[in-house]
Amino acid sequence: MSPTCEGLPGLAAAPPVATTPTTSPARVASSCRWGCSSKPMKTMLLTLSGLLVSTLAWGEEPIPRKDALRNGFYVAPLYSQTFVDEERGTADGTGYALALGYRGSFAGVELIGADTSMDNPDGGATELTSLGLNLLVAPLVHVAVLRDLNLMLGFAVNDRRNHPGFTEDDETYFIDAGLAYTSAIALFGIDVALRAEYLYRRDTQQPVFPEDAPRSFTETVARIGLQIPLSKQPDPPTALQPVDVAVVSLDDVGDRVFDASDECPGTAPNQLVDAAGCVPEPPPAPPPTPPCETSADRLQLQGCEVGHRFVLDGLSFASDSAELDGEAIAALQRVLNVLRDAPDINMMITGYTDDRGADGYNQELSERRAEAVREYLMTEGIASDRLRAAGAGEADPVTSNNTEAGRAKNRRIEFRLMA
Repeated sequence: MSPTCEGLPGLAAAPPVATTPTTSPARVASSCRWGCSSKPMKTMLLTLSGLLVSTLAWGEEPIPRKDALRNGFYVAPLYSQTFVDEERGTADGTGYALALGYRGSFAGVELIGADTSMDNPDGGATELTSLGLNLLVAPLVHVAVLRDLNLMLGFAVNDRRNHPGFTEDDETYFIDAGLAYTSAIALFGIDVALRAEYLYRRDTQQPVFPEDAPRSFTETVARIGLQIPLSKQPDPPTALQPVDVAVVSLDDVGDRVFDASDECPGTAPNQLVDAAGCVPEPPPAPPPTPPCETSADRLQLQGCEVGHRFVLDGLSFASDSAELDGEAIAALQRVLNVLRDAPDINMMITGYTDDRGADGYNQELSERRAEAVREYLMTEGIASDRLRAAGAGEADPVTSNNTEAGRAKNRRIEFRLMA
């Protein structure tokens, strides 16, 4: 049965290492532990990058750009220069990187692989090969000149080989933070982007062999290269073509009636016409107002002016009485009919007496006679505000009071039209 790594069941241990006096069994076991974790860590980075790309693409609302920095997938080959920590004991490193990423409106994610070589003092070279994940965020996307400046955060797993001061090859981890700037250009007629990066890097490992070797290095990395879009260039908008439009008149006459419905095509423009396009017949003239008439045979008040006075035949009172008898009520029907047919007519009702009796008594009697007529008309439905009652006593007789017939005519009711 092959040995397994402690804490990672099912993972085969590294092949036995030929030990020397400087290599202890504990060191071999430790090398197995860190060497066995390399493949799962890189698999996790690949899985995580796929999830991030899917998330960004799913919720994306693309910014309508037509250059190489449009939203979508891209590939970026880069040249790198590493300014190493003095404790490494090597020269500055040079190398190459290749990033495959997805650019969104406000953020992006990319998987990046890199290889760096550093000259050693003994003539050999330290080799660093890494696979990592970068997150790019554009905080100033709404500022035109800074919309392509990105904050970059990265994490990578690194295989280190032939490093001076270390007794064996090992695995380390990169933690990067810095800025990346892209600028769209045209290269041989192809839309690409020039990309430049400057990163602060922490290269760390645990454990370290030998134990007195540095546990981490602090370095800066500069990269420059191209960013090439893989997404399809959006189609240019289709230009609108002018269309000849034939102007057809549907109303040649100009009377606002369509010709198809115009039964009178000879009307003048803007003339008032009916729905058929014809000049409507003038409305009939209102009937003439009948003349004012207050005779014994006819009572017609619509043509009478305000202030007109009349007396009804048959409307009289017995001596010293204010009661309406049957003949008086029959006479009042003529006034009642007029008031019902003409609601705009208002009346003043004035009562009179003959000359027999005291003046004060006759005044009071005339008022009671006028009020009796008003009360009767009101009981028949005439509004009270259309009627007023007053008494004039024995004033203004219409005939002589020397005979009984004359005195009967003076015991009367006079109607006067009011406004």
